Amino acid sequence: MRALGKDEKSVGPLTPVEANNKMFRSLKNLQIDPHAPPPGVFVYSTETYYDQLDGQMLLHHPRYLILVERAQQLWFEQLLGAPRFDWQNFPDLYLVVRRLEIDYLESIAGVMPVHVVLWPGQLRAAKQETHFAFFSEDGKRLFCRGRRVNCKVDPKSHQPQIWTDTFMQRMHAELDKLQAPWRTRDSASPRK
Repeated sequence: MRALGKDEKSVGPLTPVEANNKMFRSLKNLQIDPHAPPPGVFVYSTETYYDQLDGQMLLHHPRYLILVERAQQLWFEQLLGAPRFDWQNFPDLYLVVRRLEIDYLESIAGVMPVHVVLWPGQLRAAKQETHFAFFSEDGKRLFCRGRRVNCKVDPKSHQPQIWTDTFMQRMHAELDKLQAPWRTRDSASPRK
């Protein structure tokens, strides 16, 4: 398949990779007010600690993923009204990560406050995509961006399982609140 030139337009719908790349390009100069996030966007405010840094005093790369995990757990708990990781009573919290992509744009150096920003992407029967970005304390520096694809699974069989109606309704409500540049073409998920 031939790559499109600078002035050529794509015909037909974007592939998932094209849509994701387009979304990432649109976020290049993104900023956020962490104290007043846009509708449908969740902000997890945290900080880095000395024991998370590597020998160069930079946040070690796998630590970003741990912070995304913590942010998503809190977001889902708030979305569902669940007490701390109570997957037995809130089965939508029982999921696995199917895919994880991250673009490191600027190093997080030293101990500092950071904001992990999450917003929903595609939502399907057993799949949910979360986009994320890390911002400085003032929301003006973008450190990284990426996406995480979750798959809800049955706790006993570990096979894919459909999200509950409550989860689908609440996640669709979050999707409906999103505005550009947070809303992407693939954010418009089909309804049940």
